[in-house]
Amino acid sequence: MRRAIGEVATASGVCLEPSNVAECGHACPLRFRCVGCDHVRTDVSSRRKRVAGAIPNTAKNGISISVSGIARQARTDRTFLYQHRDLLALVHTAEREPAGHDPAGASPVNRASLQTDLANAQAHNTCLTARVQQLERRLSQASGAQAWRESGLGSV
Repeated sequence: MRRAIGEVATASGVCLEPSNVAECGHACPLRFRCVGCDHVRTDVSSRRKRVAGAIPNTAKNGISISVSGIARQARTDRTFLYQHRDLLALVHTAEREPAGHDPAGASPVNRASLQTDLANAQAHNTCLTARVQQLERRLSQASGAQAWRESGLGSV
Protein backbone atom coordinates (compact mmCIF):
# COMPACT_ATOMS: atom_id res chain seq x y z
CA MET A 1 0.00 0.00 0.00
CA ARG A 2 2.82 2.45 0.82
CA ARG A 3 4.15 2.10 -2.72
CA ALA A 4 0.82 3.30 -4.06
CA ILE A 5 0.96 6.41 -1.90
CA GLY A 6 4.44 7.42 -2.99
CA GLU A 7 7.81 8.44 -1.77
CA VAL A 8 9.76 11.60 -1.00
CA ALA A 9 13.48 11.70 -1.65
CA THR A 10 15.56 12.97 1.26
CA ALA A 11 19.28 13.35 1.83
CA SER A 12 19.32 10.11 3.83
CA GLY A 13 17.22 8.01 1.47
CA VAL A 14 13.55 7.72 0.60
CA CYS A 15 10.77 8.64 3.04
CA LEU A 16 7.77 6.33 2.94
CA GLU A 17 5.57 8.12 5.51
CA PRO A 18 2.17 8.76 3.86
CA SER A 19 1.48 12.12 5.52
CA ASN A 20 4.94 13.36 4.64
CA VAL A 21 4.61 12.17 1.05
CA ALA A 22 1.18 13.82 0.70
CA GLU A 23 2.67 17.14 1.78
CA CYS A 24 5.79 16.71 -0.41
CA GLY A 25 7.97 16.46 2.67
CA HIS A 26 6.57 19.52 4.46
CA ALA A 27 4.59 17.49 7.01
CA CYS A 28 7.72 15.81 8.38
CA PRO A 29 7.92 16.43 12.13
CA LEU A 30 11.66 15.77 12.03
CA ARG A 31 12.18 18.22 9.15
CA PHE A 32 14.34 15.82 7.12
CA ARG A 33 16.53 14.74 10.04
CA CYS A 34 15.92 11.21 8.88
CA VAL A 35 18.64 9.39 10.76
CA GLY A 36 16.84 6.97 13.05
CA CYS A 37 13.43 7.59 11.48
CA ASP A 38 11.51 4.35 10.91
CA HIS A 39 9.92 5.68 7.73
CA VAL A 40 13.16 6.15 5.78
CA ARG A 41 14.48 3.51 3.46
CA THR A 42 18.12 4.20 2.76
CA ASP A 43 19.29 3.94 -0.81
CA VAL A 44 23.06 4.08 -0.98
CA SER A 45 23.47 3.29 -4.67
CA SER A 46 23.91 6.94 -5.68
CA ARG A 47 26.44 7.52 -2.90
CA ARG A 48 28.33 4.38 -3.93
CA LYS A 49 28.42 5.62 -7.54
CA ARG A 50 29.75 9.00 -6.44
CA VAL A 51 32.52 7.35 -4.40
CA ALA A 52 33.43 4.99 -7.23
CA GLY A 53 33.56 7.95 -9.63
CA ALA A 54 35.53 10.17 -7.26
CA ILE A 55 38.48 7.76 -7.03
CA PRO A 56 39.58 7.92 -10.70
CA ASN A 57 38.71 11.63 -10.94
CA THR A 58 40.86 12.43 -7.93
CA ALA A 59 43.75 10.37 -9.30
CA LYS A 60 43.36 11.92 -12.77
CA ASN A 61 43.45 15.44 -11.34
CA GLY A 62 46.65 14.67 -9.44
CA ILE A 63 45.04 15.22 -6.04
CA SER A 64 46.33 13.12 -3.15
CA ILE A 65 44.05 10.17 -2.54
CA SER A 66 42.85 9.64 1.03
CA VAL A 67 39.67 8.50 2.73
CA SER A 68 38.83 12.07 3.71
CA GLY A 69 39.63 13.42 0.24
CA ILE A 70 37.51 10.82 -1.54
CA ALA A 71 34.62 11.37 0.89
CA ARG A 72 34.85 15.12 0.26
CA GLN A 73 34.94 14.63 -3.54
CA ALA A 74 31.96 12.23 -3.38
CA ARG A 75 29.99 14.60 -1.12
CA THR A 76 29.58 11.98 1.59
CA ASP A 77 31.04 11.34 5.01
CA ARG A 78 33.99 9.16 5.98
CA THR A 79 31.81 6.85 8.03
CA PHE A 80 30.03 5.83 4.84
CA LEU A 81 33.34 4.57 3.49
CA TYR A 82 34.18 2.76 6.70
CA GLN A 83 30.75 1.10 6.70
CA HIS A 84 31.26 -0.17 3.14
CA ARG A 85 34.45 -2.20 3.24
CA ASP A 86 34.54 -2.77 -0.52
CA LEU A 87 34.64 0.98 -1.17
CA LEU A 88 37.25 1.44 1.56
CA ALA A 89 39.37 -1.25 -0.08
CA LEU A 90 39.12 0.61 -3.41
CA VAL A 91 40.31 3.82 -1.73
CA HIS A 92 43.22 2.06 -0.01
CA THR A 93 44.22 0.38 -3.27
CA ALA A 94 44.16 3.72 -5.07
CA GLU A 95 46.24 5.28 -2.25
CA ARG A 96 48.96 2.68 -2.73
CA GLU A 97 49.15 3.04 -6.49
CA PRO A 98 51.07 6.13 -7.64
CA ALA A 99 49.25 7.97 -10.39
CA GLY A 100 51.95 10.26 -11.70
CA HIS A 101 54.39 10.10 -14.59
CA ASP A 102 58.08 10.89 -14.62
CA PRO A 103 59.02 14.49 -15.54
CA ALA A 104 60.21 13.55 -19.02
CA GLY A 105 56.92 11.81 -19.70
CA ALA A 106 58.71 8.82 -21.19
CA SER A 107 57.28 6.04 -19.05
CA PRO A 108 54.57 5.74 -16.44
CA VAL A 109 55.60 5.34 -12.84
CA ASN A 110 54.15 2.26 -11.21
CA ARG A 111 54.62 0.36 -7.98
CA ALA A 112 57.07 -2.16 -9.44
CA SER A 113 59.35 0.51 -10.88
CA LEU A 114 59.35 2.40 -7.59
CA GLN A 115 60.23 -0.78 -5.70
CA THR A 116 63.09 -1.46 -8.11
CA ASP A 117 64.41 2.08 -7.67
CA LEU A 118 64.19 1.69 -3.90
CA ALA A 119 66.09 -1.62 -3.97
CA ASN A 120 68.81 -0.03 -6.14
CA ALA A 121 69.10 2.95 -3.79
CA GLN A 122 69.35 0.66 -0.77
CA ALA A 123 72.11 -1.40 -2.45
CA HIS A 124 73.99 1.79 -3.33
CA ASN A 125 73.58 2.99 0.26
CA THR A 126 75.06 -0.30 1.54
CA CYS A 127 78.10 0.09 -0.74
CA LEU A 128 78.62 3.69 0.38
CA THR A 129 78.34 2.72 4.05
CA ALA A 130 81.01 0.02 3.60
CA ARG A 131 83.30 2.50 1.81
CA VAL A 132 82.88 5.11 4.57
CA GLN A 133 83.76 2.50 7.20
CA GLN A 134 86.86 1.48 5.22
CA LEU A 135 88.00 5.10 4.90
CA GLU A 136 87.38 5.71 8.62
CA ARG A 137 89.60 2.73 9.50
CA ARG A 138 92.37 3.96 7.22
CA LEU A 139 92.13 7.49 8.66
CA SER A 140 92.23 6.11 12.19
CA GLN A 141 95.30 4.03 11.42
CA ALA A 142 97.08 6.91 9.70
CA SER A 143 96.31 9.42 12.47
CA GLY A 144 97.28 6.84 15.14
CA ALA A 145 100.62 6.18 13.44
CA GLN A 146 101.29 9.92 13.09
CA ALA A 147 100.44 10.52 16.79
CA TRP A 148 102.80 7.66 17.75
CA ARG A 149 105.66 9.14 15.77
CA GLU A 150 105.07 12.67 17.10
CA SER A 151 104.89 11.51 20.72
CA GLY A 152 108.42 10.10 20.63
CA LEU A 153 107.34 6.94 22.46
CA GLY A 154 108.37 4.78 19.55
CA SER A 155 112.03 5.84 19.64
CA VAL A 156 112.80 4.68 23.22
